[in-house]
Amino acid sequence: MRVRAVHGVTDQRAGEDRVRTSPPALYVQVDYTGGATRNGVNASEVPALVQRARDLELDVRGLMTVAAPDLAKARSAFANLEGLRVDQGLAECSMGMTDDLEVACEMGTSELRIGRALFGERVDHTPPDLTWVKAPEPQGDVDER
Repeated sequence: MRVRAVHGVTDQRAGEDRVRTSPPALYVQVDYTGGATRNGVNASEVPALVQRARDLELDVRGLMTVAAPDLAKARSAFANLEGLRVDQGLAECSMGMTDDLEVACEMGTSELRIGRALFGERVDHTPPDLTWVKAPEPQGDVDER
């Protein structure tokens, strides 16, 4: 199976590691939320990352982002991403998910991620939190061999 595109390259090493053979198209992930749990580079880092990938003769196809849940913030992020795409001379902008797809379409997305709209909510397969309980200390005579 050949990988055709990698969404979410967030640093130089990640880009280099993913393209050892049959280099796929890359989408640099940009974070406009500033949230600690979000992936992506700061917009100011995009030109250097795109240039490094081009120096390595990689197919940098576009940019992608996952916006904040607030639609006004999503609109701002999408507008910024589209401007950055144009500045970098890239073909694609992957932005928009189920809750903000209309805004993403208005802002010119070329790809949407709408799995929840198609398949429903994700099922949480996270195992329950297991709290380790220390075994009680042995009582009486114990053979410690």
